[in-house]
Amino acid sequence: MPKRDYITEILARKGRHHKRGSRWQHAARRLLELSYAFKYIDTPNQAPKRARDELFRYMPVAHVAAFKGFCRLAYADLISFGDPFLTNARALKDLRFSIEPVLAVEGGFASGGELIAHLLPHKSASDVQRNFSTLLGEDFMKKLESESFTPHDSDEPFPMAEISEAIWRGLHRIFEMRHIICHELATKVHFSPREIKEVTQQCVVFVIVTEQLLTRTLAETANRPANSR
Repeated sequence: MPKRDYITEILARKGRHHKRGSRWQHAARRLLELSYAFKYIDTPNQAPKRARDELFRYMPVAHVAAFKGFCRLAYADLISFGDPFLTNARALKDLRFSIEPVLAVEGGFASGGELIAHLLPHKSASDVQRNFSTLLGEDFMKKLESESFTPHDSDEPFPMAEISEAIWRGLHRIFEMRHIICHELATKVHFSPREIKEVTQQCVVFVIVTEQLLTRTLAETANRPANSR
């Protein structure tokens, strides 16, 4: 099996992004298009039922791709910010690479944050929870529970502590659904539009609230003296 070229993979992925924009702008651009697509196929008589049912199956796949893309950008931003996140990254496990990507980082082809983010596992919600907990230096799940979420059709924020369990349950489920659709024939499997809508919305909420948390955390850290981080 040929040896993986991590830097080429990173540069290829970056080349498929818009050149300008924050991690949130990149994620929001993709999630907005998915919301339009979902509304279209969720509208009766837009397509035959069999076609709609098949198209619905791919919504979890697309949302997990957007979710993972956002997380990679977030990991890279945290590490590239510096301490304490850079020091915390030393505790990340199973990161093995040869001298070539290190030299490429030194040469400015990619950042250290991008290299580490590229190599971190993203196969489950548990992986994501563990990665963020390690980089932040505290339990990510509990940290998220201190945030709130305000739906677009409401002025009332929901404390994340009240919906955290449902969000994480939805994330585990959407990863499971994505695995089934991508790796199995699954001819007997039927996911209801209602369940798909629920787990994709939970995925979007997770991204929004995580962005809130990271934006505030980075701002607060930047305002602290370097020797107190």
